Amino acid sequence: MGSIRISAFGGIKPNEKRGEGGPSRASVAIDSKIDRGTLNSWRYPAKEIETGLDKVCSIYNDDCCFVVSEKPCANFVKGDTNCGRVFSTGHMAWPAYANLPDCAKTCGEVPELTWCRLGVPAPTNAPTASGYTLTAPVANPFIDEGDQKKREMRSYMYTFVNEWGEESAPSPASAVFDADISSQATLAFSIPPLDEGYCDPLYIRIYRGGSGWNETGDVQTQIAEFFYIKDISFRTGNFTELDNVPASDLGETNGTAHYAPPLANLQNLAVTNEGVLVASEGKNLWFSEPWKFHAWACNMNLDDCIEGIVVAADTIYVATNGNPYAIDATNPKEDCLCCRQVNKIPTPAPLMCKRSMVATMNGAIWASTTGLVKLTGNTIQVDTHSHMTEDDWQEWFPHDIKGAFYKGAYYGFNSERGFRWDINEGMYSDAYLGESGKFTELSFTPTAVWVTKHNIMYLAFDGALHRWDASDTKMPYKWRTKLNIEAGLRNFSIMKIVFERWMRGKQSPTPVHVRLIADDVVRFERTVRDSHPFRLPKGYDGLNWEIEVTGIEP
Repeated sequence: MGSIRISAFGGIKPNEKRGEGGPSRASVAIDSKIDRGTLNSWRYPAKEIETGLDKVCSIYNDDCCFVVSEKPCANFVKGDTNCGRVFSTGHMAWPAYANLPDCAKTCGEVPELTWCRLGVPAPTNAPTASGYTLTAPVANPFIDEGDQKKREMRSYMYTFVNEWGEESAPSPASAVFDADISSQATLAFSIPPLDEGYCDPLYIRIYRGGSGWNETGDVQTQIAEFFYIKDISFRTGNFTELDNVPASDLGETNGTAHYAPPLANLQNLAVTNEGVLVASEGKNLWFSEPWKFHAWACNMNLDDCIEGIVVAADTIYVATNGNPYAIDATNPKEDCLCCRQVNKIPTPAPLMCKRSMVATMNGAIWASTTGLVKLTGNTIQVDTHSHMTEDDWQEWFPHDIKGAFYKGAYYGFNSERGFRWDINEGMYSDAYLGESGKFTELSFTPTAVWVTKHNIMYLAFDGALHRWDASDTKMPYKWRTKLNIEAGLRNFSIMKIVFERWMRGKQSPTPVHVRLIADDVVRFERTVRDSHPFRLPKGYDGLNWEIEVTGIEP
């Protein structure tokens, strides 16, 4: 007399035949929580935040402030942990930043944000100078003779400075003129409104460049540096300002000549641990200066079009439409922002959907053409290769996957269904079920997903954010065994369902529903509330048997 005993509940393995695998293998595992082999139920996601949008396609969270977007290609990062500013590409028509409110006052809300175009544009018009004095030269202008004064060759330029102290590249320099070294000068400015999207700076910062004569008094030396004079309030239009700052009070020299705002069409924003914003434009990978998020000084050209970027530890992982890259994220010791170690992975692994790419504890993972690809350092693998063929993988619509790394597992969702893939990585790693517990299906389809730094996963359904596994109501699982192939025709006589929390005659307040399937025909089904054995009907035989259980009780 034969028997079928299931004492551990695992996940599915699409590339196996129906009867293959160990006894814990499932043919169906939908919304099944199989921690340590027990069949259990997840809780429904709990609605927490209404965003005011009809559909949320991108989520970002900082402490308890949420930023959302209707645009699926929006990326959000925070640059400095000590300032309330979030940066974005894809949300606006250009790279942008917004100042987050005090999260203690807006906890759990989606605040109204004012977005400014990232960068501080350089002034386009040179200033002009007038009203200065110029006395007749003397044999040696460095020696005062009577009322004679020292003379210098002088020029002016200016920059814009925003509320974060970020300074633009300088304007064109004024015409060079000769003046007494102690002479005042009236500066005339003509400043047009800034280009679309830029928020007005707070200040105009004025610089003066000057150079005296050589020791013989017949040749003026070249202007080499421009020195800070003062800041004035920003305004546009035509106006004048008096320069009456003594030469002895000139400040530091200008060092922003190489600063430039980011390109308007940058995408795929990420940030390194050393304060460098990283984004892409076609095949070009662009970098900001460390902790100077407005100044984008250099780029490197890769061989393939960049589709996604994440940063994990000290590595920038770049997925493309061809080969991926692992790039050193630490800032070079030399004064060369682009002098980074670049490792091109020799195996192609095209990124199918940018929203599928997420950082793990040790690397990056994304949906590629052949499966979920995991890149750790310079080591790449198709992580799902042992569980599904390329044809199996296509049934999960890899071009439409939104991903998240949460408690050691990758959660992927598309418009049809979702899945949980156990990466077994990080502090939640658990190899109890091994390969048998890696893959289960989820029945819901959020439009966006995000994991906070407090290790909470949020899912967007239409215009509301829901916290994963947090509702008071449990979500029914549906779990079916693999096909158990008997040696000959059989008719089983007794079945028993073991409730983990309801032993020795105690009844569960929430029953489970069990179905017995022989040769693809449902031969028996019953609602069960306790762990007592019960009789099965006679009058049929079967070779191939499956048992399916639906419920919420462990």
